[in-house]
Amino acid sequence: FLFQCESSWKDSTWSGGTFCDAGCGVTSMAMVVSALTGELKTPPDLTSVIDCDTTASGDCLVTYAQKFNLQSVHFSETEHLGRASSTAQIKQAFEKYLNDGYIIITSGYTDSDQFSNAERNPFSNNGHYIVFYGIDNEGNWLIADPGGKNRDWAAECTDIGKCNAHDNGMKPEDIIEAGIQRKDNTGVRAWAFKK
Repeated sequence: FLFQCESSWKDSTWSGGTFCDAGCGVTSMAMVVSALTGELKTPPDLTSVIDCDTTASGDCLVTYAQKFNLQSVHFSETEHLGRASSTAQIKQAFEKYLNDGYIIITSGYTDSDQFSNAERNPFSNNGHYIVFYGIDNEGNWLIADPGGKNRDWAAECTDIGKCNAHDNGMKPEDIIEAGIQRKDNTGVRAWAFKK
């Protein structure tokens, strides 16, 4: 697990702000690269190799994946997930890739008033990237949240395979409706990665 507000880089300039302010996308990608290559890569490691701003374009995630020889899938293109996609369609597509060993990064926006359990919502009104790295025995999606969003575990967790932002995971339907199922014209902003 990597935290975008880690003291080593939180104040470094990134995307018109700092990693702590705006580094959720590149921090999510650093977690994916580290997990899939077996070599720790921090957000500054990634941005020193490729100057690609994930806050401006999620397609930068694909650029990073190519640099580290990872396979990538863009859900809106490959799975045709768009604005009109149902919760069931999104869940089925994500779980297909999670069950095949992929790690997923998604970007979501939320209106916390629409989500029944707002304190567990990993998204924000400004948008936020998070990582899904598996499914637990109860069917919940395992989440690594680079923002840590008021979570006590964030400072202690150092391994993407052993961290979970939401205790025992989060029900797929809740997380999709919390922010993945976008109401604007951009559709589903999600990418899957595998070695």
